[in-house]
Amino acid sequence: YAAGVFKDDDQVTVIVSNITPPTVIITNPEDGSTVSGIVEITVIEGPTDSEISSRPRIDTVEFYIDNRLMYTDTAYPFAYEWDTTRVRDGPHTILVKGYSRGVFMDDDSIVVRVNNTTPYLEITNPEHESKVSGTVLVTTNTGQVDRVIFYLNGEHVHESTTAPFEFKWDTTQYEDGWYELLAEGYQGNVPVVKDAIKVRVSNLSEMSLGLLSLLILFICAKPRKR
Repeated sequence: YAAGVFKDDDQVTVIVSNITPPTVIITNPEDGSTVSGIVEITVIEGPTDSEISSRPRIDTVEFYIDNRLMYTDTAYPFAYEWDTTRVRDGPHTILVKGYSRGVFMDDDSIVVRVNNTTPYLEITNPEHESKVSGTVLVTTNTGQVDRVIFYLNGEHVHESTTAPFEFKWDTTQYEDGWYELLAEGYQGNVPVVKDAIKVRVSNLSEMSLGLLSLLILFICAKPRKR
């Protein structure tokens, strides 16, 4: 209006959406981990809700190393094989960006340490000073080793010559108590690195608890005499 006389109008259209946009999550490698050789960087979409059909879905993921675009994946599952031998040893940032129909939706980033020169070995499962029972999968994170020997309280119990170096430990064959689990990595026949943790085997207590539960159920179910 000007001096009470209508002159012009304008309008805009907005879309209100209460649907949570999709996100991208790096699932491998782990943040803060040490990597070497060829590493597969994997990404998943989250959160997912199949009941919301109108919700946008991630259809493109860009992979960046130290802010440099390395690869674009347009097919699920989203992944990129990163050759870490092409970068210097040390910390590096992995960044992924997710898009839906060309529109940016979300990003995720982690920092890993590349080590392609110095041998390393870390026991990743079980955790130090944890309680274990039954059969436990002992896993390691290694680099620059071609063989790993596992020891329990100094006794050689398993040898693995193929990555990922791991073994299944049947703790029921051992008495309850504390054990030192040691993994030693080799290059050829030369030991070059090792890692050790302490864990507590506890099978009898778990079994006793189970028997006690069964006994209580039996007593409760037993008919009473009138």
